[in-house]
Amino acid sequence: MTAPIRRISLLLAGALFVAIAGAQSPYMVDGDGDLVSDEIDDCPYTHPGVQVDSKGCPVRRDDSDLDGLPDDVDDCPYSTPGAVVDQKGCALDTDFDGVANGIDRCPKTPLALPVNAIGCAAGERPDPAAAPRSSVGLPTAGASVPAVVLGPIGSRNSVNPSALVAEAPELILRFHHNSARLGRSDLAAIKAYTKVFARRLMADSAARLHISAYADAQEPDAATLAAARMAAVRAAFSQEGIAADRIQAENAVQKSGTAARNRRVVTTLTH
Repeated sequence: MTAPIRRISLLLAGALFVAIAGAQSPYMVDGDGDLVSDEIDDCPYTHPGVQVDSKGCPVRRDDSDLDGLPDDVDDCPYSTPGAVVDQKGCALDTDFDGVANGIDRCPKTPLALPVNAIGCAAGERPDPAAAPRSSVGLPTAGASVPAVVLGPIGSRNSVNPSALVAEAPELILRFHHNSARLGRSDLAAIKAYTKVFARRLMADSAARLHISAYADAQEPDAATLAAARMAAVRAAFSQEGIAADRIQAENAVQKSGTAARNRRVVTTLTH
């Protein structure tokens, strides 16, 4: 076989191999950009820039809330330190007062009564100690909860609504550069915080859920991006049952400060 014919034969064989390989290989979709196809990615929501293994999961497995579950498998990676969590890493709240088990010193508060920072309504006697950190044998973490002086039984109607608002938590959600997408952990945090916010809103008719959304000035079309982040968070709270007339929302562009910290939405209660 002459050299030109041999070269043509090799080229045809190579083209045939590429065609067969292309037909057998599925189209690769890589949502988190870690070079591991979503079809085989065990952690398809890894943050950009995180080093991953062959299964697409972070090599370093951080545990932001110290509940014993790595962030990449924790459905609620921002649970309050000291809270009792379930198998998915989400805080348990048996009396639905917005204060998690383990932090709640009055875990049997009647439904809809306003409570203080340790989960006690007026007149309730707090338990002497918090429950263990986790119901699934995870390590205990977090500082002890200080005792408070409660009013006499029957003084519930004299509760200061401003104090209830002051006790309510502040939810801060961070966003990637040029993104208004809420991830799975963001939606889980909104769902958990809704229990707290809804209880405070029910106790105080003048309170409002206030959403402040921001974009960094260096992001493309920052004003539109801030508005999109605000709309995404407002829609998520509405979907969880917060009435639209109880939500106040605003957005702005941050022109100074750390870019990563500027890409955020802050939710709290105001009057």
